[in-house]
Amino acid sequence: NAHACVFREREGETQRVGDAPCVALDCEFVGVGEDGSENACARICIVDAWGETVLNTWVNPGVDVVDYRHDITGATPEALASAPKLADVRAKVLGILLGKSPTTHPLDAGVKHLVVGHSIDHDLRALKITWKACHQRDTARFPLYLRHTHLPFKLRSLAETFLDEKIQSEGQAHDPEIDARCSMRLYQAAKRRSHAVAHKWFAQTPA
Repeated sequence: NAHACVFREREGETQRVGDAPCVALDCEFVGVGEDGSENACARICIVDAWGETVLNTWVNPGVDVVDYRHDITGATPEALASAPKLADVRAKVLGILLGKSPTTHPLDAGVKHLVVGHSIDHDLRALKITWKACHQRDTARFPLYLRHTHLPFKLRSLAETFLDEKIQSEGQAHDPEIDARCSMRLYQAAKRRSHAVAHKWFAQTPA
């Protein structure tokens, strides 16, 4: 908490000239498989470096849903039945990540984007997208965001500690738009820390 001020977002400094283009992604999962223990993407949100939403949609996973996990996801059979299919959403996500989307900034057209998120590998796996580690920035792996045991904090703990924002409250469904925006704010703040660990971790410039 003594270092919380270092992580405060300052207006106008979210994205600087020379920064690699990036977007933050967050998914909500429903339970599929025989016992509902497997994850399938039911909702996805992507925000850009400035926190503007470029994609926010329910997703029809294309398989039988055993557990809608409504208390956490807010998902209902009606919402998923009328939603775009996973393959179509995946195509849109890939277009955004590859810099080939109508929402892509002209200067970033055709450039692979860094994908930011909290435990982002789970989201990418559910979307069936393979993205090189050098193009990922995971706030669950940033050394200065880890516990002293080197295990990750939950996103809501990081948001409350470093952003002074309460998210994912008990009894309320998670909002992937809020979660993605928090991940982006954490990334943008952390990469500008005057700390050797931060410099090393964020200097993994994509080839």
